[in-house]
Amino acid sequence: MSTSLNYYDELVNEIEILIDNNDYSEALVKIKTELTMPYIPQHIEKMLEALLKEVNVKMFEQQPNTNTTWSLAKITEILTNSTDEETQLLAFHYLKDQNLRKILPVIREYFMNKKVSNFAKIYLLYLLKEQEITEVFLVQKTNGLFKLNPQKMIPYQDEQQVKLVMQLLDQWVYNDNPSLYHTCLYLLETYYYDLYPHFIVNNEIQALAVAIIYQGQVMYNEKIDVTELAMQFNVAVPTVQKYLLSLNNKKL
Repeated sequence: MSTSLNYYDELVNEIEILIDNNDYSEALVKIKTELTMPYIPQHIEKMLEALLKEVNVKMFEQQPNTNTTWSLAKITEILTNSTDEETQLLAFHYLKDQNLRKILPVIREYFMNKKVSNFAKIYLLYLLKEQEITEVFLVQKTNGLFKLNPQKMIPYQDEQQVKLVMQLLDQWVYNDNPSLYHTCLYLLETYYYDLYPHFIVNNEIQALAVAIIYQGQVMYNEKIDVTELAMQFNVAVPTVQKYLLSLNNKKL
């Protein structure tokens, strides 16, 4: 059993190093190869799926502009029909070179499609922000129905509460367990996109940090007492559990 765990620990560590070094193609091969195996521990499978999503996003964000383009008609077809998130992200890449104002009716319908993930909807809103579109959109997310103006959105990494949570993760996790730290950062970003425009209630920075650290350790199949962890941060367990409930509702 320990040999198996050591194998998966080393595998995840190798993938995270590849991602840190921007070697996304090699990371993608390792992730997809492992996901085809007949048996994977559940917590490892969740971690690999989370890493897969992260790699896909980074690959499409850093994909250089080429002479290859997709027509608005093709992009419209993808946004209108239910497709996998990877294809949607690729469509977003080509949308960067298009005038989004030409397909605003399609985009409005996309924001109301319950089959589209929260992440994809918020990602598209950021593209609208880049094109300085000021229209208010009605966006159906799993946490509610919202009227959102892209121009009023703050970049994720610039949000003050996000910075404070990341500082706590730096202090409490990074030196002891870099792999866990990597997972915690992903959990934080996913939580932000899923809950946007809501985030941390009453500035409960420590409570969310505890919930993320606890959830990350659970994903690594490590046993940890949430009460003891909450005491170290001087926060109430029920407050931590509130954020854990939200984290556990995510499809990672």
